[in-house]
Amino acid sequence: MLVFNGEIFNHRELRTELQQAGFRFETHCDTEVALNAYLHWGDSCFARFRGMFAIAVWKQSRRRLVLARDRMGIKPLYYTLHDGEIFFGSELKCIFAHPGLRRHICLEGLDAFLSVNYVPAPLTLVEGIVKLMPGQMLEWHSGAAHLSDFVIPSRDDRPATIEDALWELVARGVVTGDGLAGLRVLLAPEHKRIQQRRHLRSLPGGKAGARLVPAGRWALWAPWTEQDDEPMGPTE
Repeated sequence: MLVFNGEIFNHRELRTELQQAGFRFETHCDTEVALNAYLHWGDSCFARFRGMFAIAVWKQSRRRLVLARDRMGIKPLYYTLHDGEIFFGSELKCIFAHPGLRRHICLEGLDAFLSVNYVPAPLTLVEGIVKLMPGQMLEWHSGAAHLSDFVIPSRDDRPATIEDALWELVARGVVTGDGLAGLRVLLAPEHKRIQQRRHLRSLPGGKAGARLVPAGRWALWAPWTEQDDEPMGPTE
């Protein structure tokens, strides 16, 4: 069984490869391609996907769950381990639906937000709930979880520059030509994000996230976390 949120931009190319390998398709959607790709290539299929995705694959015969997040981290994927079980979703409210999970502010995540105006992965604002890192895969089996980075194969046709990558998105119909200007604006201030990462690494470490805000204070933050999974501070 596969649960999929996102879009695989190169699903047509992958469909052709899978058809040549003997797979038949009932639809034209990329979700069916993702499922057959996993059946054919296993965990290595994620490295072949070019797009934005959060994927969960459950193999009943082995009682094995695999979670994967796209290499750019466009689609979020949250999870928590609780009493030997795993709960996950592309939104925090999916996990909040479990009545047995306690809600406490993660002070380490809050510290990061107040310092750099966002909560970087794997942190969240909720103690015990974390985000899968971009390009990362989680394997859960028999109550134990193992994290790994899925390997990106070498590609001769990989865009050489950001500009080439943007025009490829236009060619694939992911964005329009008019949208290029907006994407250039988003990609331009890379130096600012690098400075934010450096500042984040300079924040005090240790067990800050282990301290819990008293339960009464959760009421101040609960509406925020339930309405906005990825809060962003002011940019100026």
